[in-house]
Amino acid sequence: MDVGAPEDVFRQLVACQTPLLCGVRDHSAALARVLPSLLDDFAPEAVLVEMPTDFRSWIKYLGRDDLETPVALAACDQAKLLSFYPLADFSPELVAIRWAARHGVPVEPIDASLSQKAAWDEEELVVEANAPSSHE
Repeated sequence: MDVGAPEDVFRQLVACQTPLLCGVRDHSAALARVLPSLLDDFAPEAVLVEMPTDFRSWIKYLGRDDLETPVALAACDQAKLLSFYPLADFSPELVAIRWAARHGVPVEPIDASLSQKAAWDEEELVVEANAPSSHE
């Protein structure tokens, strides 16, 4: 597929209106401040947030008007903490979730599930254990 000269590709990317991707640096107060305006202008059909799909049922609580921050979503098994997501008023993720709740827009977590992440961690440990030592 020929997409054209690099300058044309760049212009196409800049002109693209769907989907709107906002790269989020954790707890970026600057982005949190402008995100409601960006979302108002774009009027998305859904808001996707980077957090495990296991947290889907908790998102409705994060969008509540009476939620007092800071808050965190955490998950653990019997032995260790698996996931920890701190959120504050200046967290772009929380700002987006609150915006979505006020506008009736669904929020979907799009990260891998906790069980999948745990499986990847176990696979990584096996690979590391079987890797040749640098001292051999």
